[in-house]
Amino acid sequence: MVGAARLIFLCFIVNSIRTVLLVSMQDLSKSDIIIDIKKGFALRRIGMYSANIIEEIVHTFIPIDNFCATSPQTNICVYGSLRTRTNVVPLATTMASRNTIHTLASYTSERVAALINKDVTRVLSQHHPDEILNNVKMAHFIRNEVYYDKNDDKTLATISAASTIHSNSNIPLLQPTPIEIILKQISNNKIGFEYLSQKDLEFFLSTVFSIIDNSYTISNAYESLDTFSDYILGQSVLALRYCSMVPLNAETSQPCIVVSTLFTRIPNDDKSIYMMYRLIPLPAIYNDETFIYTNLPKILGINVINERFMMWNEDTNDNQCLMSTIVHCKRMPISISLSNPSCVSQLLDERQTVTTMCHVSRSSYAGQNILRIADGLWYFNHIERPKLCTVYLSAKESMESINIIETSIIATSCGKTVQCADVQLPPSTCTKRRISIISNIPFHANNVQNFVLPIRNLTETLVASYHAQEKYNREEITTYITSKKSMFNRITQEIGTYILSVCFLILSIICGYIIKFIKYKVEREINNIETLLETVIKV
Repeated sequence: MVGAARLIFLCFIVNSIRTVLLVSMQDLSKSDIIIDIKKGFALRRIGMYSANIIEEIVHTFIPIDNFCATSPQTNICVYGSLRTRTNVVPLATTMASRNTIHTLASYTSERVAALINKDVTRVLSQHHPDEILNNVKMAHFIRNEVYYDKNDDKTLATISAASTIHSNSNIPLLQPTPIEIILKQISNNKIGFEYLSQKDLEFFLSTVFSIIDNSYTISNAYESLDTFSDYILGQSVLALRYCSMVPLNAETSQPCIVVSTLFTRIPNDDKSIYMMYRLIPLPAIYNDETFIYTNLPKILGINVINERFMMWNEDTNDNQCLMSTIVHCKRMPISISLSNPSCVSQLLDERQTVTTMCHVSRSSYAGQNILRIADGLWYFNHIERPKLCTVYLSAKESMESINIIETSIIATSCGKTVQCADVQLPPSTCTKRRISIISNIPFHANNVQNFVLPIRNLTETLVASYHAQEKYNREEITTYITSKKSMFNRITQEIGTYILSVCFLILSIICGYIIKFIKYKVEREINNIETLLETVIKV
């Protein structure tokens, strides 16, 4: 029965995984999540860091059209009817989150507004948006290019998907116009793109991502909008009496609204890009003891071109770095060459099978055997008996079953609840991602959902690293003791030599005094004899 379950399980994995490749650490830029089950760690991508940041502004021009006919007393309509020489009037400037602005102190609302106003003037001097807006309902300007949907029909009215017809009413409710939504957005002091329909939002995102990353594909507009929001610094809304530097026809020229969004990006050809990851150690259970790395940095930045890395041992301070799709730092972090011996270089070196420089701790098993690696990606370890888990489409309707019989990596279907005997896994968001798993049979998984990958050699690697570390520590202690012993012997020899030298010197001095004393006695005796002889001779 177990053999049949294993066969079904293996067939499920083969059918689920779209791409199977040899994984290399050089493929970091293509992976959102990297799990090394040979060494026992995982990398979850946060974003990118580069010292070379480019500012970009996208301007969306929207004609007011018939809005003033129904709402003539609004400020923008009153302004459009005034005879004044001022063409552009800023309505509001909204900044991104407080953390972003706190980290990027150079970007104040005044500076963002000044950058946007300057670029709007440039667009008006180089283009004639009023001519384009005669045929389309909106146009986007970025750099020196203009983008608009050629299939856009300005005459079509839009029914709100959220506005349903009341059961007692036959009158459909039209959704608010883009101008009304923008004015509400200003009153709420928020950055938003709710004024764009689903189709317009997809076109807008395809426009900005063609500048940010031309390899980016939009599978879900709202997920892509969340991604783009991480690039945004601020947004301004401006009212124009006419959508050009000077009106081509004073009678036909109409006012318009410009929504300008300032964002940053990293050059696609930048060789100084660091892919930023959160580093997660994976524990291994062996003989009711837990083995896990304890000295790994929490955040790791890797540059595969220059083979350098940056690390943070603690969660970053908002005053120093902001971790997002584009990582912003007040000061450039210190980078270290991967060629320098270190724990990180051993982890990332595929030729290094045992990580002697990474500290592996051993402790009693505390009973925690499930670890969340990422949203919808789980690590199950220390499976004492098979776990039968059920994937539920709804509260009552089950979809399929997953049988976990050993330590495994589990990916759950997005939006689905997974219920096991002793634990319930929450539903995950439907986010497109690429998972790379480094093992004896490594593979890449592109947007794969609901798979189970057994792990058999993680325990061996961590235990071997622990014993190698113990051996290394013993050798270090032995070397230290030997060196201390050698130093003691050398000091003893030196002290003995010094004592012998002192004794010899003292002995030499004593001998000198004795010889001098004997010489003195002899000389005195000789003098006495000579005196006696002289006396005898005289007599």
